Amino acid sequence: PVIYGTLTFNNGSLYQHNFNSGSAATGSVPNANWAAGSTCEVLACGNSGNGPSNLSQTFSDFIWNNSTQTLHITLNAQLGTVRNLTIKNTNAFNVVLRASSSGIPAVTTVNGDLTILPAGNLVLTNGDAGYSTSNHTLNVAGNYIQTGGKCTLTTCSTNSATPVSGGTGMLNIAGNLNFSAGTLNVCASTVATGCITGTASG
Repeated sequence: PVIYGTLTFNNGSLYQHNFNSGSAATGSVPNANWAAGSTCEVLACGNSGNGPSNLSQTFSDFIWNNSTQTLHITLNAQLGTVRNLTIKNTNAFNVVLRASSSGIPAVTTVNGDLTILPAGNLVLTNGDAGYSTSNHTLNVAGNYIQTGGKCTLTTCSTNSATPVSGGTGMLNIAGNLNFSAGTLNVCASTVATGCITGTASG
């Protein structure tokens, strides 16, 4: 069907994206106005290694809660601006914000808080043969909160005995860094570069 008009998710509304993890189809998050207090939650998005399409919108609360994830999933620089970002569950794999093309930097802006929970793993950028200099910057205007799981600014893959550069991951925190458990890894290889900056105590 052809639908005319604008879809709006109001305060308190919840959209859950749930495409079977046994399928290669990632699905598309609907293009919409996401009002403050609305939530977009990813429960599953197939097994292709890519996130759902249409993530380059401005979201309010965005939650990654993919408990059936079967491999690392790259969002290919789509996730641009959110109010609050929560990495809740990646099923022992990673969700990667890496830029979509080698050498082209990307930026994700969190206007509120970034929260990483015990079952969640976040990587800002990683290297492989096609993304050897992929860079990503994550700007957090609120607080960084980690109660478990893992956050890695840069990591890399290996090709025989030669590591592939992971590019540069940059995490800028304007609020407080509240770390109680888990792993915060600035640089996960000798050929990768990572940096954390902060403007407030904590």
